[in-house]
Amino acid sequence: MRVAGLRKEVRRKLYGFANRVATRVSGTRRQQFLREMREMIVGLVVGGHVHLSKIARAAGCGLTNVHAAEKRLSRHLKSDHWDMAPISEQLLSWSAERVHEDSLIVADLTDVAKSYSHHLEGLGRVRDASDPKERIVPGYVLFEAYVRVGQWQLFPLVIEPVGTFHR
Repeated sequence: MRVAGLRKEVRRKLYGFANRVATRVSGTRRQQFLREMREMIVGLVVGGHVHLSKIARAAGCGLTNVHAAEKRLSRHLKSDHWDMAPISEQLLSWSAERVHEDSLIVADLTDVAKSYSHHLEGLGRVRDASDPKERIVPGYVLFEAYVRVGQWQLFPLVIEPVGTFHR
């Protein structure tokens, strides 16, 4: 699959997921916020950036006023009127539907290296496996658990930071 086709497919899947989640919360403002957050997620995944202007540019495909999209994302990110409880409960429910008595659950620890980040909250020290010399760099240790839903398909149950480890 070409890169452009892959980006389009990722965008389509993320928009579908965001719409499913948005319909589970009450209030049109919260639903609109979730639908706008899909732009953020698409920009992060497709654009590969954490800067709001680059996220807005990647999410808009050149069709959006980047400045307005950046301001909107920024305004929503700093909002104090957001409750994640309904969404967390719904995601937990969807995950629970996948787990049965005879399900295979796979768990693993993984590292996310942040070589150039020194001031992010909760940074620990991890081995950078992408570095040929496998240096110890700032990063995060994550716990991942997946349930097997098909012969070659895994469904994520949890991915969360394990805390700060100093090696």
